Amino acid sequence: MSKKTFLSGMIASALVAGLSVGMSTSASAAVIQCSSLTPDISSQVVTNAGCEILSPLNGQVNDDVAGTAVNEGGFFGATASDPDSLWTFGGKYLESGSTPYAGISITGTALEGTWSVDQTVLNMYEIMFIFKDGNDTNLVGYLIETTSGTYETPFLLPPFVAENGNATSKNISHVSVYYRDAGDGGPPPAEVPEPGPLSLLGLGLMGLWFARRKINA
Repeated sequence: MSKKTFLSGMIASALVAGLSVGMSTSASAAVIQCSSLTPDISSQVVTNAGCEILSPLNGQVNDDVAGTAVNEGGFFGATASDPDSLWTFGGKYLESGSTPYAGISITGTALEGTWSVDQTVLNMYEIMFIFKDGNDTNLVGYLIETTSGTYETPFLLPPFVAENGNATSKNISHVSVYYRDAGDGGPPPAEVPEPGPLSLLGLGLMGLWFARRKINA
């Protein structure tokens, strides 16, 4: 079963094909590392393999089913010149009426919760969670490397702009799942070792022994 056939059976919602078609270029689109901010929001999703934010920090860009913002921004190496590096939209969570992505679960509140990813999905695809809120935030992406964990809103104040003097963080409006080919479908098949010189010599001697027995019989 091919990876694309497998995926089509796992995703309940319709996906948009051909991400590279119609992608516009934006000189201002870029990502910055979460670790470069104060405070560092990398640990808001536990565990993860990386955290990046679309620049400018408070740009208020939204994500979409075409993956335009995440791919033009270059989240985790996405580039239009390499179609295999592009992210495909796989649905939203924590939003009314959202369609779940089979094999992935994100449950909780707009401030914190838990998530899980089936190991089969992780074997076949790289998974990214994109966190989004409204005013004075931007897309925050976490690369997922384990099968389960927790999340807290990454929209801390600072580095994001406070809407009022009493707030310490902002709610998540939704979390989007994006995926791309992981480059393999699991561990490679075990190789059958070729017979070494000593093994070949042993087979030859056994052949001579059987031939001698046949002549003497």
